[in-house]
Amino acid sequence: MAFKECNKAHVRVIQEDNTCTSEPDYLDINEDVVRQLAILKVDGREELVTSAVVHEPKKERQHKNIKLRDEYHKAKDSWDQCNTRACNLIFSTLNPIPQSHVDKVESAREAFKILRAEYGSPSWQTNFKRFETLCNIQYKGNNTQDFVRRFKEALAEVQQRGTKLDPFMTLNFFIRAIHNNPRCQVFIQALKPNLKDSRFMTSAAGLVKVA
Repeated sequence: MAFKECNKAHVRVIQEDNTCTSEPDYLDINEDVVRQLAILKVDGREELVTSAVVHEPKKERQHKNIKLRDEYHKAKDSWDQCNTRACNLIFSTLNPIPQSHVDKVESAREAFKILRAEYGSPSWQTNFKRFETLCNIQYKGNNTQDFVRRFKEALAEVQQRGTKLDPFMTLNFFIRAIHNNPRCQVFIQALKPNLKDSRFMTSAAGLVKVA
């Protein structure tokens, strides 16, 4: 799924899991905990750790927690904005039916995964349409180059979508496309392709060559 308006941040939010910033582990500011840490720093000499001694590190830990919290909220707000923008980009490309699958989803990543699971593989209707296009191509003898181009494009479209055509099927599609043309009858009778050659459809008259 590609969007002209996407930047790298939007793409990452859509394509990667766990991109949202996690809340940090804040420092414990419980006075007993801070006191025990202070005692460890003075090799266990408790008499040296007064309330005044505990107060300063406790204050420092509070300031660090405030900084951690501010940084987290800033990163989270940035992620929320990016995720919302990515969701809007996805929804802007959808028709009502696919949109109904994700209309209550607030995560761009989750929406993408749902849509990919539902529509990631070509439907049988899509595959049928490609074969229908290949079946309907006819060479009427007006423009050989145009026929060759259209046949090769239709054949490539079927093959690039994961449908494998063996040499016999390819040959049948080709003969089907030319068999109604009177000019091709002699050519068809003389056609003796080498089906073991990946470029087997080569005419003796140089009419067409299909890769």
